[in-house]
Amino acid sequence: MNKSKDFISFLIKMNNGLSIDEVRDDIKDCIIDYLACTYAGSKIIGEKIEKLISFTVSPGNSPLIGLNKKTSPSSAALINAMMAHSTELDDGHRFAMLHIEASIVSALISAVSSGLVKGSTAFLKGIVIGYEVTCRLAQAMQPGHKIKGFHGTGTCATCGAALAIGFAAGYTEEELNNTLSAAVASASGLLEMIDSPSQLKPFTVGNSAKNGYIAACIGKAGFVGPNDPLFGKRGFFNAFADEVNLDELFIKEKSYKIQQRYTKPYASCRHCHPATEAVLNIIEQNSFELGLIERIDVETYKLAIFGHDSKTVDSVSAAKMSMPFSIATALVNGEAGFNAYSEDAINNEAVKNIANKVYINESDDFNSAFPKKRGATVRIKTNDSQVFVYKVEYPLGEPENPMNREAIVKKFYQLGNYADKNNEQLNSVLNLTLNIEDYLNNWIELINN
Repeated sequence: MNKSKDFISFLIKMNNGLSIDEVRDDIKDCIIDYLACTYAGSKIIGEKIEKLISFTVSPGNSPLIGLNKKTSPSSAALINAMMAHSTELDDGHRFAMLHIEASIVSALISAVSSGLVKGSTAFLKGIVIGYEVTCRLAQAMQPGHKIKGFHGTGTCATCGAALAIGFAAGYTEEELNNTLSAAVASASGLLEMIDSPSQLKPFTVGNSAKNGYIAACIGKAGFVGPNDPLFGKRGFFNAFADEVNLDELFIKEKSYKIQQRYTKPYASCRHCHPATEAVLNIIEQNSFELGLIERIDVETYKLAIFGHDSKTVDSVSAAKMSMPFSIATALVNGEAGFNAYSEDAINNEAVKNIANKVYINESDDFNSAFPKKRGATVRIKTNDSQVFVYKVEYPLGEPENPMNREAIVKKFYQLGNYADKNNEQLNSVLNLTLNIEDYLNNWIELINN
């Protein structure tokens, strides 16, 4: 019995039965959100990206989104995905514990611009399959994969990006098996890269898009992989996990993974969002002086604490991983978008002072509810004996508490404007995105500018 080939067969049946009409709006919301994040990322890490481009760019027709430049497909996949993730505002999946759109959409854009993938229906279905592969592989290993120190976006999204292209390009079953093998061979990603002062988390995401694209090319070229790349003795699951839940690979669900994703309203790690949202609700509903805050107690689930409890941050990247900083900047700035994670914010003495008053504790109730619920309770106590408490179980953006199209479009304009795109430009991009079925190639050209 070869479970790797069984997985490919399972995906083939899913792809054959997939109707775009079922998920059309979800795909378009995903693409709008992806473009918003990528535009903003082109400015946030613009100087470093320009240097990277000078080292890596080679002739090609693949767009570097918003930069009015083109390069080779693999370089474009790398750079676009890095830009998309650098905001920490790209989507994810709470059960899979990873990010998705940055890797999958970036790889598919390169595949379309290189001619490997043709047609809007193939492109859109490829996105859906990319989500399925990425999330199913990750859910089969989580939370053990994360506990062992692996970044699921780097490992699982590499496979998702590769097979997204393979299915969109109409590969044979043999070519899909070889593509999966090549993706497994290049899957990588360590959570050490999120720790301060590292700025390499976006590189892990970019690498998954680039390696996914190359793996799809390897599979199409006819390079043969091992018989069972996922379950072999030295294969994917044995290397990356202590336990594997087969049901997560093969279960038939009522909804697709792209419909289960979360969309991020706050520019920090998703584990910080429940506490951040609780704070934002507290200040919306109450009035008190920040200088009177005596202490802030947070109860949340265990995996939200490790790696996210530092009170001292020395970079924007570290700030986005810090729950104390996220709480403090939300209190001081009244919001938690990308402006709340600027150099000015991390040097703000009021933010530093409040972050030092944050105490995070593990809760049995939140542990038992995770990952079905990703929650936190925040309790703010002031020197004049006031106490403010708020509990969040499903932070904004989860399927149970979704961001609607209007909110996603608002995010698109906010981040696009931040990246110096005027509303006329953004109107054109949004219009083609909403009608991408008829204008895929025009859309590819337009997003380059």
